[in-house]
Amino acid sequence: FYVVLEGTVRISRKIYNQELFLNTYDTGMFLGEVPLLTGTVHLASGQAVCRSHVYCIKKDDFWQMLVICPSVRKVILGCM
Repeated sequence: FYVVLEGTVRISRKIYNQELFLNTYDTGMFLGEVPLLTGTVHLASGQAVCRSHVYCIKKDDFWQMLVICPSVRKVILGCM
């Protein structure tokens, strides 16, 4: 699970040797929740498009955060 603290991150996926743009995440946005919630592998990659700071929350900490922080859980599930 990643939180973009500053900057912009562009997510893409390579399919048949072609780079497919998926989404852009700016300051204050988060990403990576779907693979954690579904237990699947994240098949996309991210690249900063400008100077960026991203905070990574590990899998176990993500699940603990969802359990003990109902307001965070509501925001994450609401964005899905």
